[in-house]
Amino acid sequence: MGRLLAGEGGSRARGEGRPVTTTRGCAADVRRVIDRLLGDPEHRQKWGTVAGEDGRFLEMCIGMIGAKNVLEVGAGTGLSSLYMGLGLLKTGGKLTTIEFDAERLRRAKANLEEAGLSQTVDLMGKDAWDVLPRLQGTFDMVFLDAVKIDAIHYLDMIFPRVRRGGVILAHDVNWGHDNTENCKMRDYLDALKAHPCLETVLVSDESFNLQGITGAGMALSHKSCVHGECPVRPGRKLARLPAGRGFAPGDQLGHIVLEKHVDDYGNLGYCLLLDRSCTKQEVIGLCEQYFLRHHQQSTLSVHLYTSREAFDRRNDLSSPPERYFEHLVAQCYRHPRAPYDEIRYYRDSQILLFEKGPAPDPEMKREAVS
Repeated sequence: MGRLLAGEGGSRARGEGRPVTTTRGCAADVRRVIDRLLGDPEHRQKWGTVAGEDGRFLEMCIGMIGAKNVLEVGAGTGLSSLYMGLGLLKTGGKLTTIEFDAERLRRAKANLEEAGLSQTVDLMGKDAWDVLPRLQGTFDMVFLDAVKIDAIHYLDMIFPRVRRGGVILAHDVNWGHDNTENCKMRDYLDALKAHPCLETVLVSDESFNLQGITGAGMALSHKSCVHGECPVRPGRKLARLPAGRGFAPGDQLGHIVLEKHVDDYGNLGYCLLLDRSCTKQEVIGLCEQYFLRHHQQSTLSVHLYTSREAFDRRNDLSSPPERYFEHLVAQCYRHPRAPYDEIRYYRDSQILLFEKGPAPDPEMKREAVS
Protein backbone atom coordinates (compact mmCIF):
# COMPACT_ATOMS: atom_id res chain seq x y z
CA MET A 1 0.00 0.00 0.00
CA GLY A 2 1.33 3.45 -0.88
CA ARG A 3 1.73 5.66 2.15
CA LEU A 4 3.92 8.34 3.69
CA LEU A 5 6.83 7.65 5.96
CA ALA A 6 6.15 7.94 9.65
CA GLY A 7 6.98 11.35 11.01
CA GLU A 8 6.57 13.04 7.64
CA GLY A 9 4.74 16.00 9.19
CA GLY A 10 6.35 19.27 10.11
CA SER A 11 6.06 22.96 9.42
CA ARG A 12 4.13 23.99 6.31
CA ALA A 13 4.13 27.31 4.53
CA ARG A 14 0.56 26.84 3.35
CA GLY A 15 -2.34 24.46 3.84
CA GLU A 16 -3.00 21.74 6.34
CA GLY A 17 -1.72 18.20 6.03
CA ARG A 18 -4.41 16.42 8.06
CA PRO A 19 -6.75 14.09 6.14
CA VAL A 20 -10.44 14.94 5.96
CA THR A 21 -12.49 13.26 8.68
CA THR A 22 -16.01 12.44 7.50
CA THR A 23 -17.50 9.01 6.85
CA ARG A 24 -17.39 6.93 3.67
CA GLY A 25 -19.87 8.21 1.11
CA CYS A 26 -21.94 6.57 -1.60
CA ALA A 27 -21.81 7.01 -5.37
CA ALA A 28 -24.96 9.15 -5.45
CA ASP A 29 -23.46 11.65 -3.00
CA VAL A 30 -20.26 11.88 -5.02
CA ARG A 31 -22.07 12.36 -8.33
CA ARG A 32 -24.20 15.11 -6.84
CA VAL A 33 -21.07 17.09 -5.89
CA ILE A 34 -19.52 16.43 -9.31
CA ASP A 35 -22.64 17.72 -11.08
CA ARG A 36 -22.65 20.85 -8.93
CA LEU A 37 -19.02 21.64 -9.77
CA LEU A 38 -19.38 20.94 -13.50
CA GLY A 39 -22.51 23.09 -13.63
CA ASP A 40 -20.89 26.10 -11.96
CA PRO A 41 -19.40 28.37 -14.69
CA GLU A 42 -17.71 30.61 -12.11
CA HIS A 43 -15.92 27.62 -10.62
CA ARG A 44 -14.75 26.45 -14.06
CA GLN A 45 -13.49 29.88 -15.04
CA LYS A 46 -11.63 30.64 -11.83
CA TRP A 47 -10.25 27.26 -10.83
CA GLY A 48 -10.32 25.17 -13.98
CA THR A 49 -11.57 21.61 -13.97
CA VAL A 50 -10.98 18.28 -15.56
CA ALA A 51 -13.60 17.84 -18.25
CA GLY A 52 -16.35 15.34 -17.60
CA GLU A 53 -14.89 12.90 -20.13
CA ASP A 54 -11.45 13.16 -18.52
CA GLY A 55 -12.95 12.50 -15.11
CA ARG A 56 -14.89 9.48 -16.33
CA PHE A 57 -11.72 8.21 -17.97
CA LEU A 58 -9.92 8.34 -14.61
CA GLU A 59 -12.80 6.49 -12.97
CA MET A 60 -12.76 3.87 -15.73
CA CYS A 61 -8.98 3.34 -15.51
CA ILE A 62 -9.28 2.50 -11.82
CA GLY A 63 -11.90 -0.11 -12.62
CA MET A 64 -10.01 -1.59 -15.57
CA ILE A 65 -6.84 -2.30 -13.58
CA GLY A 66 -8.61 -2.94 -10.28
CA ALA A 67 -6.59 -0.19 -8.62
CA LYS A 68 -6.47 -0.29 -4.83
CA ASN A 69 -3.83 2.36 -4.16
CA VAL A 70 -3.88 5.56 -6.20
CA LEU A 71 -1.79 8.74 -5.94
CA GLU A 72 -2.80 12.17 -7.24
CA VAL A 73 -0.38 15.09 -7.48
CA GLY A 74 -2.42 18.29 -7.73
CA ALA A 75 -5.92 17.86 -6.30
CA GLY A 76 -7.08 21.34 -7.30
CA THR A 77 -10.56 21.84 -5.87
CA GLY A 78 -11.13 18.10 -5.73
CA LEU A 79 -13.08 17.35 -8.92
CA SER A 80 -10.64 14.75 -10.24
CA SER A 81 -10.39 13.30 -6.73
CA LEU A 82 -14.17 12.87 -6.72
CA TYR A 83 -14.11 10.97 -10.01
CA MET A 84 -11.33 8.70 -8.80
CA GLY A 85 -13.19 8.30 -5.53
CA LEU A 86 -16.10 6.87 -7.51
CA GLY A 87 -13.83 4.25 -9.01
CA LEU A 88 -12.26 3.42 -5.67
CA LEU A 89 -15.64 2.97 -4.01
CA LYS A 90 -16.06 0.01 -6.38
CA THR A 91 -12.60 -1.48 -5.79
CA GLY A 92 -12.45 -0.72 -2.08
CA GLY A 93 -9.25 1.22 -2.63
CA LYS A 94 -7.66 4.42 -1.33
CA LEU A 95 -6.56 7.71 -2.90
CA THR A 96 -3.71 9.83 -1.56
CA THR A 97 -3.91 13.31 -3.06
CA ILE A 98 -1.61 16.31 -2.62
CA GLU A 99 -2.48 20.01 -2.98
CA PHE A 100 -0.24 22.85 -1.81
CA ASP A 101 -2.35 25.90 -2.68
CA ALA A 102 -4.27 26.92 0.45
CA GLU A 103 -7.51 28.04 -1.23
CA ARG A 104 -7.69 25.04 -3.55
CA LEU A 105 -6.99 22.83 -0.56
CA ARG A 106 -9.83 24.40 1.40
CA ARG A 107 -12.27 23.91 -1.46
CA ALA A 108 -11.13 20.35 -2.11
CA LYS A 109 -11.56 19.48 1.55
CA ALA A 110 -15.10 20.91 1.59
CA ASN A 111 -16.07 19.06 -1.59
CA LEU A 112 -14.69 15.76 -0.34
CA GLU A 113 -16.42 16.20 2.99
CA GLU A 114 -19.71 16.91 1.23
CA ALA A 115 -19.28 13.71 -0.79
CA GLY A 116 -18.35 11.74 2.34
CA LEU A 117 -15.12 10.39 0.87
CA SER A 118 -12.73 10.74 3.80
CA GLN A 119 -12.32 7.00 4.25
CA THR A 120 -11.44 6.77 0.57
CA VAL A 121 -9.36 9.94 0.12
CA ASP A 122 -6.44 11.26 2.17
CA LEU A 123 -6.03 14.94 1.28
CA MET A 124 -2.63 16.43 2.09
CA GLY A 125 -1.78 20.12 2.15
CA LYS A 126 1.91 19.81 1.36
CA ASP A 127 4.52 20.54 -1.29
CA ALA A 128 4.82 17.54 -3.62
CA TRP A 129 8.56 18.15 -3.91
CA ASP A 130 8.83 17.35 -0.21
CA VAL A 131 6.25 14.55 -0.06
CA LEU A 132 7.01 12.42 -3.12
CA PRO A 133 10.62 11.44 -2.26
CA ARG A 134 9.37 10.18 1.11
CA LEU A 135 6.65 7.89 -0.16
CA GLN A 136 6.98 4.20 0.53
CA GLY A 137 5.04 1.20 -0.67
CA THR A 138 3.61 0.92 -4.18
CA PHE A 139 0.80 2.49 -6.17
CA ASP A 140 -1.34 0.97 -8.90
CA MET A 141 -2.09 4.31 -10.55
CA VAL A 142 -0.72 7.85 -10.41
CA PHE A 143 -2.42 10.98 -11.79
CA LEU A 144 -0.26 14.08 -12.36
CA ASP A 145 -2.12 17.39 -12.62
CA ALA A 146 0.05 19.90 -10.74
CA VAL A 147 2.61 22.47 -11.96
CA LYS A 148 3.29 21.36 -15.53
CA ILE A 149 6.97 22.23 -15.71
CA ASP A 150 7.52 20.04 -12.64
CA ALA A 151 5.95 16.96 -14.24
CA ILE A 152 9.23 15.44 -15.40
CA HIS A 153 10.61 15.73 -11.86
CA TYR A 154 7.47 14.17 -10.42
CA LEU A 155 7.93 11.30 -12.89
CA ASP A 156 11.45 10.71 -11.58
CA MET A 157 10.16 10.71 -8.00
CA ILE A 158 7.14 8.45 -8.40
CA PHE A 159 8.39 5.95 -10.98
CA PRO A 160 9.97 3.60 -8.37
CA ARG A 161 6.72 3.64 -6.39
CA VAL A 162 4.53 2.47 -9.29
CA ARG A 163 4.08 -1.30 -9.46
CA ARG A 164 4.92 -3.20 -12.61
CA GLY A 165 1.73 -3.20 -14.66
CA GLY A 166 0.58 0.05 -13.06
CA VAL A 167 -0.27 3.23 -14.93
CA ILE A 168 0.78 6.89 -14.80
CA LEU A 169 -1.58 9.51 -16.22
CA ALA A 170 -0.71 13.16 -16.87
CA HIS A 171 -3.25 15.87 -17.69
CA ASP A 172 -3.09 18.77 -20.17
CA VAL A 173 -0.58 17.17 -22.52
CA ASN A 174 -2.11 18.04 -25.89
CA TRP A 175 -4.62 20.82 -25.41
CA GLY A 176 -4.90 22.03 -29.02
CA HIS A 177 -1.20 21.16 -29.54
CA ASP A 178 -0.31 24.85 -29.78
CA ASN A 179 -1.71 25.63 -26.34
CA THR A 180 0.76 26.74 -23.67
CA GLU A 181 -0.21 23.74 -21.53
CA ASN A 182 1.26 21.50 -24.21
CA CYS A 183 4.45 23.58 -24.35
CA LYS A 184 4.87 23.21 -20.60
CA MET A 185 4.67 19.44 -20.97
CA ARG A 186 7.28 19.17 -23.73
CA ASP A 187 10.00 17.82 -21.41
CA TYR A 188 7.59 15.31 -19.92
CA LEU A 189 6.52 14.05 -23.34
CA ASP A 190 10.14 13.61 -24.37
CA ALA A 191 10.76 11.56 -21.24
CA LEU A 192 7.81 9.33 -22.10
CA LYS A 193 9.11 8.81 -25.64
CA ALA A 194 12.50 7.71 -24.37
CA HIS A 195 11.70 5.74 -21.24
CA PRO A 196 12.38 2.01 -21.80
CA CYS A 197 9.89 0.94 -19.12
CA LEU A 198 6.89 3.01 -20.18
CA GLU A 199 4.44 2.34 -23.01
CA THR A 200 2.46 5.52 -23.67
CA VAL A 201 -0.54 6.68 -25.68
CA LEU A 202 -2.13 10.13 -25.80
CA VAL A 203 -5.85 10.19 -25.09
CA SER A 204 -7.80 13.30 -26.09
CA ASP A 205 -11.44 14.32 -26.17
CA GLU A 206 -11.51 17.47 -28.29
CA SER A 207 -15.30 17.60 -28.59
CA PHE A 208 -17.43 19.79 -26.35
CA ASN A 209 -19.48 18.12 -23.65
CA LEU A 210 -22.78 19.43 -22.32
CA GLN A 211 -20.99 21.84 -19.98
CA GLY A 212 -19.01 23.32 -22.89
CA ILE A 213 -15.64 21.97 -21.68
CA THR A 214 -13.21 20.24 -24.02
CA GLY A 215 -10.88 17.51 -22.88
CA ALA A 216 -7.34 18.76 -22.38
CA GLY A 217 -5.74 15.45 -23.18
CA MET A 218 -4.07 12.76 -21.11
CA ALA A 219 -0.86 10.82 -21.48
CA LEU A 220 -1.52 7.25 -20.33
CA SER A 221 1.69 5.36 -19.56
CA HIS A 222 1.83 1.66 -18.70
CA LYS A 223 4.81 0.53 -16.62
CA SER A 224 5.96 -2.60 -18.41
CA CYS A 225 9.20 -3.25 -16.52
CA VAL A 226 11.11 -2.00 -13.50
CA HIS A 227 14.65 -1.63 -14.82
CA GLY A 228 16.20 0.46 -17.54
CA GLU A 229 17.66 3.93 -17.84
CA CYS A 230 15.82 6.77 -19.51
CA PRO A 231 18.02 8.55 -22.10
CA VAL A 232 16.37 11.85 -21.18
CA ARG A 233 17.47 11.47 -17.55
CA PRO A 234 20.74 9.52 -17.92
CA GLY A 235 22.64 8.57 -14.81
CA ARG A 236 26.04 9.33 -16.32
CA LYS A 237 26.87 13.01 -15.96
CA LEU A 238 29.88 15.08 -16.81
CA ALA A 239 31.71 17.14 -14.23
CA ARG A 240 30.08 20.30 -12.98
CA LEU A 241 31.42 23.23 -14.91
CA PRO A 242 31.53 26.95 -14.12
CA ALA A 243 29.11 29.26 -15.85
CA GLY A 244 30.25 30.55 -19.23
CA ARG A 245 32.86 27.87 -19.87
CA GLY A 246 33.35 27.34 -23.58
CA PHE A 247 31.30 30.36 -24.59
CA ALA A 248 32.77 31.89 -27.71
CA PRO A 249 31.29 35.27 -28.77
CA GLY A 250 31.25 35.70 -32.51
CA ASP A 251 31.43 31.94 -33.11
CA GLN A 252 27.69 31.36 -32.97
CA LEU A 253 26.21 28.25 -34.57
CA GLY A 254 23.73 29.14 -37.30
CA HIS A 255 20.17 28.09 -36.56
CA ILE A 256 16.50 28.76 -37.28
CA VAL A 257 13.95 29.42 -34.54
CA LEU A 258 11.07 27.05 -35.31
CA GLU A 259 9.04 27.97 -32.24
CA LYS A 260 9.18 30.37 -29.32
CA HIS A 261 6.63 30.24 -26.53
CA VAL A 262 6.03 31.94 -23.21
CA ASP A 263 3.38 30.33 -21.03
CA ASP A 264 1.03 31.95 -18.54
CA TYR A 265 3.63 31.60 -15.77
CA GLY A 266 6.34 33.32 -17.80
CA ASN A 267 8.28 30.12 -18.57
CA LEU A 268 10.22 30.46 -21.80
CA GLY A 269 10.82 27.79 -24.43
CA TYR A 270 12.39 27.54 -27.89
CA CYS A 271 12.65 24.92 -30.60
CA LEU A 272 15.65 25.43 -32.90
CA LEU A 273 16.68 23.85 -36.20
CA LEU A 274 20.41 23.22 -36.68
CA ASP A 275 22.51 21.90 -39.53
CA ARG A 276 23.03 18.14 -39.30
CA SER A 277 26.80 18.59 -39.46
CA CYS A 278 26.93 20.57 -36.19
CA THR A 279 29.57 19.43 -33.71
CA LYS A 280 29.18 18.81 -30.01
CA GLN A 281 31.29 21.86 -29.19
CA GLU A 282 29.12 24.07 -31.41
CA VAL A 283 25.91 22.76 -29.86
CA ILE A 284 27.16 23.27 -26.31
CA GLY A 285 28.33 26.77 -27.20
CA LEU A 286 24.90 27.66 -28.59
CA CYS A 287 23.21 26.29 -25.48
CA GLU A 288 25.44 28.43 -23.28
CA GLN A 289 24.60 31.48 -25.34
CA TYR A 290 20.90 30.91 -24.69
CA PHE A 291 21.58 30.51 -20.98
CA LEU A 292 23.54 33.75 -20.94
CA ARG A 293 21.07 35.66 -23.07
CA HIS A 294 18.23 34.65 -20.74
CA HIS A 295 20.14 34.80 -17.47
CA GLN A 296 17.18 36.46 -15.72
CA GLN A 297 14.78 33.74 -16.84
CA SER A 298 14.09 31.31 -13.98
CA THR A 299 12.71 28.58 -16.27
CA LEU A 300 14.11 27.89 -19.72
CA SER A 301 13.80 24.94 -22.08
CA VAL A 302 15.43 24.95 -25.52
CA HIS A 303 15.14 21.96 -27.86
CA LEU A 304 17.72 21.69 -30.64
CA TYR A 305 16.70 19.61 -33.68
CA THR A 306 18.54 18.69 -36.88
CA SER A 307 15.33 17.71 -38.70
CA ARG A 308 12.11 19.65 -39.19
CA GLU A 309 10.29 16.32 -39.46
CA ALA A 310 11.34 15.41 -35.90
CA PHE A 311 10.05 18.78 -34.71
CA ASP A 312 6.75 18.25 -36.54
CA ARG A 313 6.37 14.82 -34.90
CA ARG A 314 7.18 15.99 -31.38
CA ASN A 315 3.64 15.16 -30.20
CA ASP A 316 3.59 11.73 -31.88
CA LEU A 317 4.29 9.00 -29.35
CA SER A 318 3.63 6.29 -31.96
CA SER A 319 6.81 7.24 -33.82
CA PRO A 320 9.88 5.16 -32.85
CA PRO A 321 11.79 7.06 -30.14
CA GLU A 322 15.12 6.22 -31.78
CA ARG A 323 14.01 8.13 -34.86
CA TYR A 324 12.99 11.14 -32.79
CA PHE A 325 16.12 11.30 -30.63
CA GLU A 326 18.35 10.79 -33.64
CA HIS A 327 17.39 14.34 -34.61
CA LEU A 328 16.81 15.90 -31.19
CA VAL A 329 20.46 16.69 -30.62
CA ALA A 330 20.33 18.46 -27.30
CA GLN A 331 18.29 20.45 -24.84
CA CYS A 332 19.10 23.40 -22.59
CA TYR A 333 17.18 23.11 -19.37
CA ARG A 334 16.84 25.45 -16.41
CA HIS A 335 14.44 24.90 -13.52
CA PRO A 336 14.10 27.33 -10.59
CA ARG A 337 14.40 24.54 -8.01
CA ALA A 338 17.44 22.91 -9.60
CA PRO A 339 20.85 24.19 -8.45
CA TYR A 340 22.45 23.88 -11.90
CA ASP A 341 21.65 24.59 -15.52
CA GLU A 342 21.65 21.43 -17.64
CA ILE A 343 22.69 20.74 -21.20
CA ARG A 344 21.35 17.34 -22.19
CA TYR A 345 23.42 16.13 -25.11
CA TYR A 346 21.48 13.19 -26.49
CA ARG A 347 24.04 11.98 -29.00
CA ASP A 348 26.22 10.82 -26.09
CA SER A 349 23.39 10.37 -23.55
CA GLN A 350 25.16 12.85 -21.31
CA ILE A 351 24.10 15.72 -19.09
CA LEU A 352 26.45 18.62 -18.51
CA LEU A 353 25.83 20.59 -15.34
CA PHE A 354 26.66 24.29 -15.36
CA GLU A 355 26.64 26.64 -12.43
CA LYS A 356 23.92 29.25 -12.69
CA GLY A 357 26.04 32.24 -13.48
CA PRO A 358 25.61 36.00 -13.04
CA ALA A 359 24.53 38.32 -15.80
CA PRO A 360 26.88 38.28 -18.81
CA ASP A 361 29.03 41.29 -19.46
CA PRO A 362 27.89 43.72 -22.21
CA GLU A 363 30.37 42.36 -24.74
CA MET A 364 28.94 38.86 -24.46
CA LYS A 365 25.35 40.04 -24.37
CA ARG A 366 25.69 41.86 -27.68
CA GLU A 367 26.98 38.68 -29.31
CA ALA A 368 24.40 36.41 -27.68
CA VAL A 369 21.34 35.12 -29.46
CA SER A 370 18.18 37.16 -29.77
